Amino acid sequence: MGVRKINRDINWLGEFTDSNLESEFLAHDMQRIIWIIKPLAWMLMVLGTSSILCNYFIIADRNVLISNIIVKVLLILLTFGLLIWTRYVKRFSDYVHGITLYEIISVLCLVYMFRSHTPAHYLLQPLGITMVLLVLSIIPNRWINKLGVSLLAGISLFIASVLASGDIDKQSLLGYLMYTCMVIVLINVSSYLQHYNKRLSYIKDKEIIMLSAIDSLTGAYNRTKISEELVKWFNYSKRYDTPLSIMIIDFDNFKKINDAHGHLAGDNVLAELSSIIRENIRKTDVFGRWGGDEFVLVLPNTGIEQALKIAKRLREKIESNVFNIAGKMTCSIGLSQLSVEDNVEMLLHKTDRLLYKAKKTGKNKVVWHPGVLEAKGEVH
Repeated sequence: MGVRKINRDINWLGEFTDSNLESEFLAHDMQRIIWIIKPLAWMLMVLGTSSILCNYFIIADRNVLISNIIVKVLLILLTFGLLIWTRYVKRFSDYVHGITLYEIISVLCLVYMFRSHTPAHYLLQPLGITMVLLVLSIIPNRWINKLGVSLLAGISLFIASVLASGDIDKQSLLGYLMYTCMVIVLINVSSYLQHYNKRLSYIKDKEIIMLSAIDSLTGAYNRTKISEELVKWFNYSKRYDTPLSIMIIDFDNFKKINDAHGHLAGDNVLAELSSIIRENIRKTDVFGRWGGDEFVLVLPNTGIEQALKIAKRLREKIESNVFNIAGKMTCSIGLSQLSVEDNVEMLLHKTDRLLYKAKKTGKNKVVWHPGVLEAKGEVH
């Protein structure tokens, strides 16, 4: 992967259109979600316990009181179970399924309580619905799930409270309905904007990090970043016993371009060369500028035979290209695969030696471990 442009598009669901970027964001956001759920769950359990005490003094009907207490105790236990479950959930998709199920069960329990108890004043019911919708909006979830649950809650609680309140004049009923709809709309618009702005903030932070990791001239990773990536994939290869190959690419007679046309022209040629390489590597490959006209390409999960095909293609693409200033150019490539005894320094050192051999034995070729030459499509 050379450094590629980030797709900033966000769809009507408040999610990135790039599924890989969305997955990356959600994995990052899971830490924040777990941090929010813990105090939120304790708050809901405290509120549930307090409402049981309030109902004891408000509800005169003993049977209704007992049924409401049972339902609220079940909700408290369900919330406690949610708190324990979130400690072990790892994937956002699993979290979404679990939290949405929790919200639907909670809404159904609340519908039962709204239906079974007639309030002292019918205006207490819309206030109760508003509180429920506000709590649902605080619980982290996908926006489309929030929208669905809030519609379910608003409509079902409205119907249940109207049935429980008995006769309500049409004007009050219409006002009640309008108020409930406004609350649902405002809460979901606010929730959508929150989802949208979180992703914009994530993209800005990601772009700042990327800018600090790329070479401004060529668009490839800078030496610090490519070194970090090499160490990361080296450790991955050692841990999971997967192949890892690297190549060091050096452009032949590049100094002559600087001497003949100036450093600005040389910079333009480097940018053009880098573009050719980035367009002809895989998304999984990691490309960076090592220094001057020397570049490093890290090839994760790639053995020497497959890496040699990539190196050959790159050499041929560069050789066949006609550059704006320099005309025809060639490159030399040193290529090696990680072996059991290698550390990062040893891997770089032996690849650099192979590059040196390519330069000393005629240039415009790939030299790969254990020293086979590939020049102009012919293997020697």
